Amino acid sequence: MYKALDIAKWLIEYNFGKSETEGEDLITNLKLQKLLYYAQSASLAFYNKRLFEDKFEAWRHGPVIPQIYRTYKKYGSNPITEVEFVDLDKSTTSLLINVYNYFGKMSAWGLAELTHEETPWQEAYEKSQDPQKNNDIITIDENLMKEVFLEKYAK
Repeated sequence: MYKALDIAKWLIEYNFGKSETEGEDLITNLKLQKLLYYAQSASLAFYNKRLFEDKFEAWRHGPVIPQIYRTYKKYGSNPITEVEFVDLDKSTTSLLINVYNYFGKMSAWGLAELTHEETPWQEAYEKSQDPQKNNDIITIDENLMKEVFLEKYAK
């Protein structure tokens, strides 16, 4: 199992290559968070295992891994230009390429809206907004992430 930061670095590097060869826009922190979310969901759906240990929290603009957010916060809404090579195994690389090819064409805000339409974020965010629950941090249910991914995207 990898660290979310390793997967994030791989996605940034892959995106950088796509920007060089195909003129794609560089990735932002917001978009990175959503790609990580769908990568974890795909791993749960196809391999029945987590890609990384880090948990997602339900933030206003969708699922977020706080450590990744803090790592790239200095970029604000600008593209991340810090590119670092990370070597991953072939099955993980294949999964991430497929996730990127499907979701990477969408804008950061398009991906945020997509997560807002899905039950995992909706349920966790509702709980986080309920003052009766007194919860500061609401993690997103990974079983629900898997179910929704299988239902919506694994056709």
